[in-house]
Amino acid sequence: MFKALKNIFGSASTRAVCPICMGTVAATTEQRKCTGAGCGNELPALYVQNYEEAPPLFLPMIGLPNAGKTTFLTATSVALVRATDFWQSTHWYPLTDKTDDFIEKAKQAMANGVMPASTVKMAAKDAYILQVNAVPRWGNFTWVARDVAGEDFSSRTFDSIQLPFLRNARTAFLFHDFNAANELAGNEKEATRTVDAVLRGYILGLKEKGVRFEARNPRNLVVVLTKADQLALPHHLKDYLWDDEHSDSVRRRALTKGKDHFDDAGMAAYMERLGYLDGEIGEWVKSRPGGRDLFNLATPNHIRLHFCLVSSIPSGVGRIGSAPGGRGDDAFAPRGEWQEPRRILDPLYWALDLNSRPKG
Repeated sequence: MFKALKNIFGSASTRAVCPICMGTVAATTEQRKCTGAGCGNELPALYVQNYEEAPPLFLPMIGLPNAGKTTFLTATSVALVRATDFWQSTHWYPLTDKTDDFIEKAKQAMANGVMPASTVKMAAKDAYILQVNAVPRWGNFTWVARDVAGEDFSSRTFDSIQLPFLRNARTAFLFHDFNAANELAGNEKEATRTVDAVLRGYILGLKEKGVRFEARNPRNLVVVLTKADQLALPHHLKDYLWDDEHSDSVRRRALTKGKDHFDDAGMAAYMERLGYLDGEIGEWVKSRPGGRDLFNLATPNHIRLHFCLVSSIPSGVGRIGSAPGGRGDDAFAPRGEWQEPRRILDPLYWALDLNSRPKG
């Protein structure tokens, strides 16, 4: 990690990474403009001030159109700002006006059960920067997220503003909806698209820009299976998805021995289970179209794959069959009816463990 230095005037100077161009900036709280060629981005004051205490976690989100990237960004941001439900001492700061605006719109979207439209190229130029403090197991971090338009992975042409973020971030999220041919997914014309196509577009798009995939600098790719409640998963994976410990009743029963909140030990137990299920989900992916090709592409390109599940939003995650007049365990809440998403923070947990040194 870069260390704070003293400049010739005696004020603290921090070598921070710019969230836009990913260049290294010798910044102070007074001088925060990025000097990278053609950049000129103004780094947020708290980003610079707390760079050592809350290091950035750069997380590009890749995937074809309608795979769930924007929806995930919306739901995760809301989960983080409501995290006192399960992390007792956590507190957070949106470090830019755009981040603050995004969070407010995300809260409204989740409350109304109406998710935002897919990302367009102009919106993909924004960086959302959220500092989150006092998180069990990991402490403080600053989440830097940027949404990439899905069309970029179809054409293998990355915007010049997006390219540094994709090139330099060591961990990325790959979103894939195995329900893509479902008429409700909005992807009727893309029934033949497969999970390996996303990775192939990512690799080729970067290689065409001179990026080398080397063993000495391996990359991490967290493969996020979206709308997993609608997949024909093995029963134990379905049970994992439903019984999310972020729900009060499940948490007290399952991982925290009756405690109201996760502590370091509770989060360690959570990650141990997530690590075990990683292989189980990966084996299921191999049985799906493009699944084995995904692994065969990752290995020679020194990409480490990890897998997790998230539920659909807002079309339903609850077992409404248990309610009066329900239709059984495989029935879903009506479209537009908001319910809390399941396992929405699992991808972020993977990224935190892959990019930091957990406590203890």
